[in-house]
Amino acid sequence: VSDCFFAVGTPVAVSITLTEAGGAEPERAIDAIRYAATVSGVPESDLHLGGRAVTTAALNTSVRDAAWNKAALPGQPFKRSIILMSGLIGLVLAFLFLRSIRLGILVVGTSWYATALAIGLIPLSGATMNMVLIVLPTLLMVLALSSAIHVANYWRHAAYDDPTTAVSRALALATQPCVMASVTTAIGLASLCSSSLSPVRDFGLYSAAGSIVLLLVVLFGLPALLQVWPGRRPTPRDVDERGWKLLGIVLYRHWKPVTITCLVVCA
Repeated sequence: VSDCFFAVGTPVAVSITLTEAGGAEPERAIDAIRYAATVSGVPESDLHLGGRAVTTAALNTSVRDAAWNKAALPGQPFKRSIILMSGLIGLVLAFLFLRSIRLGILVVGTSWYATALAIGLIPLSGATMNMVLIVLPTLLMVLALSSAIHVANYWRHAAYDDPTTAVSRALALATQPCVMASVTTAIGLASLCSSSLSPVRDFGLYSAAGSIVLLLVVLFGLPALLQVWPGRRPTPRDVDERGWKLLGIVLYRHWKPVTITCLVVCA
C-alpha cells in the first residue's frame, strides 16, 4: 500500500480488459465491475469508468430509452418514447401538408421502411453502432422523406390529369431529380471514408450505401404502393395552391432583386 499511495485517499486507476463474453455483453460486464468495486469498499460516487465498453453500454441504454423509457412520468409522452413521439409528429405533419391521410401513410411508411432497411446494412455487414452512427437514422429519414414527398407530388399532379397513367408519369418525372440528388449526396458522404477516424469512415460508408437503398425503395416501392392504393383523384386545390402560385409569380417578376438579395445574404 505504501508503494501505491503517496497519501491516503489518492485516486487509483485500474485498467481492465474484457473477455470475449464481456465484449459481447458490455452492460453486464460494467455492472459486474461496479459490483466488484462496491464490495471492495469503493463508493459508487467515487467510481469513474471510461472506455469503449462503457460508451457502448451507455449508447445501448440511451437507444432503449429513446424507444421506450419506463422511468418517464405518464404525463410526459415526449420523454416516454422520443422515437414514437417524433414519428407521430412526422405523420401528423404529413397529413396536414399532403392533405391526405392515405398519401401521408404511404410517404411516411415508405420513409420508415427505407430507413430501417438502410440501417439493417450495419449488422448485416458485421459492424456495430457507435457514437457517430447514432445520428444515421435521422439523416436517412430526412433524405427518404424528401424523396418520397417529391414522388408523391409528381403523382398528385399526374393523377389530376389522368389517374390511369399517373404512376408511370410520376416515376418518369421523379427519376432524374431523385437519382441526381441521391447519387450526389452519396458521393459527398462517401468522401468521409477518407477520414483517419474509424467511426467517421463507418458513417461515410453506411450513409452513402443507405442513400442508394433509399433511392431504390422510393423509386420502386412507393410507386408500387400508389398503384395498389391510389385513392381518390386529386382536386384542383390539391395541385394548384394559390399561395405557392402567388409566390412563384412574385419570384418570376422580381427575379433580379431576389437574386441580388440572396447573394448578399449568402456573402
